[in-house]
Amino acid sequence: MRIIKSLTFIAAIVFLVGCRTVNTTSVDKAVTTDPMLSRYVSVLSINENVLNDGLKKIQVTLQNRTRFARRFLYKVDWYDVNGFLIQGPTNIYIPNQINGKETIVIQAISPQKNPASYKINFIKPK
Repeated sequence: MRIIKSLTFIAAIVFLVGCRTVNTTSVDKAVTTDPMLSRYVSVLSINENVLNDGLKKIQVTLQNRTRFARRFLYKVDWYDVNGFLIQGPTNIYIPNQINGKETIVIQAISPQKNPASYKINFIKPK
């Protein structure tokens, strides 16, 4: 619960700070999805944004292709220019749900300025 509040707080700051540009990233390079979950839920797009303070924001659009609600867990791993994992609040799996035939957006903000890359991991809860 504490993490969800932290992410909500970070999202609120992002809207107050503003942003520079928006880029779209190739979904294949940035996403790892559990094979069972990928049968039902698709990643439609990933948008990137560099904020005024140098942090990177990503927005992932997901679509449930079935009529049934699907639960999933996700996390975003951020990497520096040397390929090392940057520790932060998004290094843990966050539970979420997408209803049948619904399209949702999830967002994440890098814990440090100017990350070189990121990887979004989606898994089905046990």
